[in-house]
Amino acid sequence: MTQWQVKKVGDIADTQLGKMLNKGKQSGKHAKPYLRTDNVHWGRFDLSEIKEMDILPEEQDKYLATKGDLLMCEGGASGRTAIWNEDYDISFQNHVHRIRPKDLKEISPKYLLYYFEWFIKNGFASDLIKGVTISSLSQSGLRSIEVTYPPIDEQHKIVELLEDLLSRLDAALTDVRSAKSKSSQLKLAILDKVFAGEFFEFEMPILCIDEVAKVMNGDRGKNYPNKSARVESGVAFINAGHLDNDLLNIVDMDFISEERFNLLAAGKVELDDILFCLRGSLGKVAINDKFTKGAIASSLAILRVNPKVLPKYLYYYFLSPLAAAEIKKHDNGTAQPNLSAANLRQFEVPIPTIEQQKIVIDFLDSELSRTIQASQTFESLFSTGSAMRRSLLQSAFTGQLTKEVVSV
Repeated sequence: MTQWQVKKVGDIADTQLGKMLNKGKQSGKHAKPYLRTDNVHWGRFDLSEIKEMDILPEEQDKYLATKGDLLMCEGGASGRTAIWNEDYDISFQNHVHRIRPKDLKEISPKYLLYYFEWFIKNGFASDLIKGVTISSLSQSGLRSIEVTYPPIDEQHKIVELLEDLLSRLDAALTDVRSAKSKSSQLKLAILDKVFAGEFFEFEMPILCIDEVAKVMNGDRGKNYPNKSARVESGVAFINAGHLDNDLLNIVDMDFISEERFNLLAAGKVELDDILFCLRGSLGKVAINDKFTKGAIASSLAILRVNPKVLPKYLYYYFLSPLAAAEIKKHDNGTAQPNLSAANLRQFEVPIPTIEQQKIVIDFLDSELSRTIQASQTFESLFSTGSAMRRSLLQSAFTGQLTKEVVSV
């Protein structure tokens, strides 16, 4: 293998944090487009919502990025990096690092870009990314990162091979995303026709949720279990994150003690209860088919059905475009999507007889099982694609890629 070197970022590149946005000095005589962390993604920039910032002539060397500079998030998604390839200069936020190689004959910006992706995503910078509420990668931390690199000609060869292989991998995953989208559209189309009464000839009278289920909030009082009340095992404490792809995910379940559970005045879960997300990820839903005892977080509501409706029928209703329309109608319209239990009670649901509901459930079990299997296949392919990307980057920065081209 050609002789490789190991140097710190601070030895091979100049780094600079940007300027804090001054809302009183925007769109002035010296206004420049202004990148925030939200605009910086891995390998690309999102310029759909770009602000401006006055950068005085004497500040431009310090606070402008030019073509070929790397820009990296300091906070939030620390380490996320892209190369600025536009023909105009751009300013950048004080939470964004500008990384400018000192000598392009020694280190390639594109090589650095892929190296940072490999280094950050493999957790090698975890000791450098610090913070209590918001994690950040400081200037000193960035400059201390060690970069392993070969001579410039081999760097260019590595980048060329990576771009070819990763572009083919990305194209394959784009096809997977397209197929996943079509599968999701098919699922929604089936649910739409079922709850619009187009698949079956029987009558489906419209009832409010309040007529078919008791809707209950969690306990939001002084006994609410905050993080300090969580224990290793005990009574399940279910939040919106546990409602995973319409299933109740018990792998990363939270727990509270029996004593804390007994203190709760509301929000206690029974088998076959429907759990519905009222805030944030509005409409996420699952049937509790796992726990005979449990409690819900404040972002959820419990729906406990009465004899007029079967739990799984109501669950399928919540997956349908009809329920999505009800959510949109009752959402309070603020920045944080939000419903109340009172809103949920007003949802209108087409409810046939119990025997007819069983027919609907059997039909949807059969039809949607294909889309569920397809979804599982898609997730497996995405996971495989991520693993292949990691493997390609690993081989690139250990000198193997230029010895043996990995087939994709």
